[in-house]
This record gives sequence, C-alpha cells and structure tokens, in this order.
Amino acid sequence: MNILQKTQVLLFGGLILVLTACAKVSHEPKPGEYGQQLIGSYDLTLEEIEALNNTTMPKPDIDKRPKLSIGYEATAANNPYRFVMVARGYAIADGEVELRFIGGTERMSGNGYHPEAFREDDTHNYKANEPVLLVLASDPFSVDATQDTSDSSFATHAEITERSNFQFQSVQLQVWEGKGSKYSWTRYLAIMAIFLSIFIFILTRTNLIADVLSRK
Repeated sequence: MNILQKTQVLLFGGLILVLTACAKVSHEPKPGEYGQQLIGSYDLTLEEIEALNNTTMPKPDIDKRPKLSIGYEATAANNPYRFVMVARGYAIADGEVELRFIGGTERMSGNGYHPEAFREDDTHNYKANEPVLLVLASDPFSVDATQDTSDSSFATHAEITERSNFQFQSVQLQVWEGKGSKYSWTRYLAIMAIFLSIFIFILTRTNLIADVLSRK
C-alpha cells in the first residue's frame, strides 16, 4: 500500500484528528479533492460564529472554547473518511492570519476522544478587511472493520485553540467519503521523515564500512 493511501484507524472508540489549513484557497472543497462524496455538512449558527469570534485571543481559556461537532453514518466498506472545516471571514489588519484547532472522531456509543494540539498558519499577507477563505482538513481516517459493525453512527468534534488576525463570518463542517487528491503537509512531513531516517541509516552503514576497510 502506498504511504499516501495509508489511513489512520479508529482505535479504542476514538481518533485524534489533526486539522491542517491550506496557505490560501480560491474555492470551497470539490468532489475528488478531500473525498469522492460529501456525506455530511453543518453550517454553524450565528450564535456559534459569535462564540468563535468572542473567544479570548490569542489563546482561549480551555474551559471556554466553543465546542463544534457533526454527526454522520460511516462504515468500513466506504473507507476512508475526512473531516473538513470551511471558514470564511476577513483579515482584521494587514498581515497573515492564523487558526488553530484540535479535533477528534468517536462512535456515538463509544468513549470520548483524546485531543492533541495543532497549529497551521496562512503565510499569505492580507490587507485589512480583505475576504479570507480557509479550508482546514484532517488526514484521511478509516472505520475499523473489526469493531462493532452494528453501530455506524459517528461524531467528529473540533474546538478552536487559537485565532490571530481573523474574524469569522461563516463556518461549515463537512465529512467526505472516499479517497481524495489533497493531502495535508503533515502527511508529506511524515514521508520526508521516513526518507531522512533511511538516508541516515545508509549513511551510518556506509561510514562504518569505510572505517572497517580503512583499518585493513
């Protein structure tokens, strides 16, 4: 299996999701990018948008972070899946914008997930009040076929951990089904780490062999 096709698996009823944002996007997700079919979507209410904008910044209090979630049906036969957040808003001042989220997926009948901190910056420089479209996506994840197949109801959660120079106007939570063409930088970073490890291993072995030969 190609390393880009490997997906994270739901273990112990929960899965940590790492949400990554593109540097700048010109359109909302299309079929084939983050998955083949959109199986669930939820538009945040005005109250939820206001709660995101009112969080203390740059780092909101852990007990006061707005909790976002979306429910959907998922089965192992239709793996993989991907959670996507489409955020529209504008830059508050000239400069870069920044969003940080943590997220997780769990079976509706299972235990809670264990979130992990994540950060991603938009390095594009915006003008004050310039419209901003951000697409934050998890890595592909799979439903574990060995778990209880009678329970196909899942929920994905997300909460903001940091916001800089960005004012929300709308947010849509999405769940995509099937393989897509877009992968996050964390996946490519993992590939680079593997190749770097192999390179270091080969280099070490080569140096050892050269050292042995030089002693003969």
